[in-house]
Amino acid sequence: MKSNVFVKVGLALAISGTLVGCGGSGGGSGEGASDSPATAPLQVDPKNYDGTPVSFRKSSDFVVASAAYSDTLDMQDWLADVEYQLEQYRYGAGYGDTTAEHCLEENGNLFVREEYSDTREYIEYEFVNCLVPGYAEPLRLNGTLVYDETSNAAGTRFQSKETFDIRGKFETDNRPLAIVGSMNLDASFLDENNATFSISSPAMEYLIGDQYLALQGMRMRGTEKGELFTIDLQAKLISSGMGGYLNLSTPTAVEEFEYESCPRKGHVVVSGDGKIEARYGTSTGRGHGIEILLNGSEVEYSDSCDVGFSGVGGGGSSSTPITNGNRDGAEVGTAVGNSGVDSSAPPEESSSSEPV
Repeated sequence: MKSNVFVKVGLALAISGTLVGCGGSGGGSGEGASDSPATAPLQVDPKNYDGTPVSFRKSSDFVVASAAYSDTLDMQDWLADVEYQLEQYRYGAGYGDTTAEHCLEENGNLFVREEYSDTREYIEYEFVNCLVPGYAEPLRLNGTLVYDETSNAAGTRFQSKETFDIRGKFETDNRPLAIVGSMNLDASFLDENNATFSISSPAMEYLIGDQYLALQGMRMRGTEKGELFTIDLQAKLISSGMGGYLNLSTPTAVEEFEYESCPRKGHVVVSGDGKIEARYGTSTGRGHGIEILLNGSEVEYSDSCDVGFSGVGGGGSSSTPITNGNRDGAEVGTAVGNSGVDSSAPPEESSSSEPV
C-alpha cells in the first residue's frame, strides 16, 4: 500500500533517530508535540510488557533499548512481504501451485471489496482460515485488512488509514502471529522542497512467534522547508526484545539542515525506569554539538554527531537502509546520520494498480 514507505521511514526515524542519539532527517512542526496523541488499549501483549518499564541505570542499558530498532524494521519488512505475496497470488503472479486452502477469491476464503475514484482508493480484505505463501513458510490467517486513502484533486495532499485485525499462525510449526491496530498518515507536498506529514497510531501491535512489538499513542509530525528538516514525536514503544516499554518524546523538536552533520537544535527524551536524553546544537549547555544525559547527568558529549557513543550507538544496525518492502531492494533512506531520508518526494506507488 502506498503509505507503507512513509510509515516505515517514520517508524525508523522514531526509533533510530531518537534511540541512537545521532539525529535524523525528516520533517517537523515547531517546538515539540504539546497535545497528546490518541491512545487505544493493547490487545495482543503476551506477557504484560506494557506494565514493565525498561531500566536506564547506566549507559550500557541503552544497548538493550536499541534492539527495538531492529525489531521494528524486521516487523515492517515482514508485513510488506506478506502484503506483496498476497497481491502476487491474487493476480496469478505467485510462485508455485495454489491449493483450495490458499487465500483466493475463487476459493471462497478471501473476500475483497474495492472502491476507486480520482480522489479515493479503498480496499478491504477478509481472510477466512486461508494460507498466504511466505518467503520462508506459509501463514494461516483469519481477520481483516482495510486500506482507505483520499487525496485532493491536485494530488498535493493525501490522507490514509490502514487498519489491521489479523490473527493466525505459521503453518509449519504453529507459531502464533497477530497484526492488530491502525496507522494514519496525512501528507502534503507543496513542491519538491516543501512538504509536511503526520503519522499517528493509537495502537499498532505485531506478534510473530515469540517476538512482540507495539507502538501506542504514537504521533510523528514533520516538515521540510528547503534544506531545513524538522521533526517531533511522541510514542510509547513496547517490545519483547527490551522486556518492557519506554516512552519517546521531543520536548524541543529536532531541526537539521540537509548537509550538516548535527541538528541545529533539539531535545529527545527516552524514558522508562530512568531516562536518557539527547540534546543537540543550541539546546545543549554549550550551544553546539550533542550531549547525552543519563538520569539528569551528562555522560557523553561530542562536537560532531558523526562520532558514536559507547553504549549509545553511532553505527551497527542504526545505519541499516530502509527498503520498500524488499520488493526491489531500493533504498528509501538510511534512518540516521547525515540526512539519509529523502522526504522531498511523495511515497512510491505500487507496481500494480492495487494499493497493496
